[in-house]
Amino acid sequence: VSPRPDSGDTMTRYRNTGEAFTTLLKEIIEDGHVVTVREHQTREICAQLIELDRPTERLLFVPGRNNNIFATIAETMWVLAGRNDLSYLTPYLERAPQFSDDGGKTWRAAYGPRLRDWNGTDQLAEIVKLFRRDPNTRRAAMTLFDPDRDFVESNDIPCNNWLHFIARDGQLNLHVAARSTDIWWGFSGINAFEWSLLLEVMAHWVGLDVGRLAFFTSSLHLYERHDKQAEVVLSSD
Repeated sequence: VSPRPDSGDTMTRYRNTGEAFTTLLKEIIEDGHVVTVREHQTREICAQLIELDRPTERLLFVPGRNNNIFATIAETMWVLAGRNDLSYLTPYLERAPQFSDDGGKTWRAAYGPRLRDWNGTDQLAEIVKLFRRDPNTRRAAMTLFDPDRDFVESNDIPCNNWLHFIARDGQLNLHVAARSTDIWWGFSGINAFEWSLLLEVMAHWVGLDVGRLAFFTSSLHLYERHDKQAEVVLSSD
């Protein structure tokens, strides 16, 4: 783990997801503020910038974490395919219906349809076109939060809100902005995996090497329900 010399205290570079997860988990436990949101208690650190130097090292090998790699792979492919139906996802991710507004049929704000069919626009296809026209473009941004639909009461509001690809020195980098990141089910459970795979796929499509994956999150937190598991992880670190 190494702080960036040209940035503030909250920007730290990590080799991979596992290193970032264990280091930040310890920081949340030791320095996080207790905050109750929607009747759920969390420990939280705010305004975090997290950069992964080797995002393709996406599998977690953290004792005590007990992550379900089959659920992670299934959800990632479900997102990239542009799906929101839970008939496919629930057999791999049993808790999926908890975040549904329609009785376990769909996720209202699933990332897949927003990436692949935003009012008829496939944002992934548009990004490929941008890079083929201008390899140095700064316009390769995709959005997930929709103000027209998301200022509502719901079990499913997008946590990841904005993604931006930028190519420099023969490498494609991906920057992700999030309003809220649960380090257990969010960052280490799916986000680092799904976005690193999207970065790798996009790099292949536009003929570049995989660069870095960076996250900005307004709230990085651990829910109280994972406190005991977090203690197990940190005790074996």
